[in-house]
Amino acid sequence: MPLTTKGEHILKSMEGTYGKEKAEQVLYASKNAGTISGIDAIADACHRVADQVETLHRRMDAYADRQSRKDATRAYEHEMTIRYSGDFDMAELIRALWWLGQAGASREIEVAASDAELREQLKRKGYRTEFGWDGDGADKIISATIDGDDVLK
Repeated sequence: MPLTTKGEHILKSMEGTYGKEKAEQVLYASKNAGTISGIDAIADACHRVADQVETLHRRMDAYADRQSRKDATRAYEHEMTIRYSGDFDMAELIRALWWLGQAGASREIEVAASDAELREQLKRKGYRTEFGWDGDGADKIISATIDGDDVLK
């Protein structure tokens, strides 16, 4: 495995004590035991990338929240009322659709994607099973409440 500058320095020091072959064994055994850290260049690079991805996700979420607040003041084209019973997590479905509208790219939404037989039954009854969602701006959920609670927060 490629070593960081710190790892190379420790290896050089250990080579003076243990010899070249034994030094590598001791170095990696110490790393695996957790007594030495920060010596693996690939792991460090992976951690940096993971941190950058996490930062990007936080920025995207913050942007989506800002857009949502802006959208809440915009006029809307349609209003929908749904009354339902049961334990289905409608709020989570609405939040997922809301997020797709913020994502900045069009998406295909497929009903019963993992059940071909059910999709065919729906089609035979005249129901569509695929829907285009324009995440570039045209298709947006402006606000949504369930039992008086804002589900987009």
